[in-house]
Amino acid sequence: MKTRMFGHWLMIGGMLTAVAIALPQQTAAQDAGAKFTRGAANTTLGILEIPGCVKDMTQKHGPWMGYTVGFFKGVGMMPVRTIVGVYEWLTFYIPAPANYDRVLVPETPLHYFFEGCPERQDAAPTMPPPQHMNPPPIGPAPAPPPQR
Repeated sequence: MKTRMFGHWLMIGGMLTAVAIALPQQTAAQDAGAKFTRGAANTTLGILEIPGCVKDMTQKHGPWMGYTVGFFKGVGMMPVRTIVGVYEWLTFYIPAPANYDRVLVPETPLHYFFEGCPERQDAAPTMPPPQHMNPPPIGPAPAPPPQR
């Protein structure tokens, strides 16, 4: 009996994952179906926020920031993504926010792994690389050499 129940849950999880994987190609349409699918993806795949944030931070700021700050950002965003997914899943028939718009950017954690997604440009702005320049001297400026 327990094996049969596990098989049902596994089949439901597989179907939700298949729907979530198909999601990045249909993000342009914002309707109740898209909100339901987005909510299902965020609820079931919130754990992918950790490697997604590590990948995103590594690409934007380098490996040190990716593996430290990105990891902790992913750990912090995982419950947020899951809670927002439950909210979107349960309220898919209500057009809130306006016109079933997304709550989080990117709208699913799968978008971290697809380079061609338009949401990647809407995400957090990248910082320019640091300018390696000599620091200004400390103290008064040196006197010019005497003229002869």
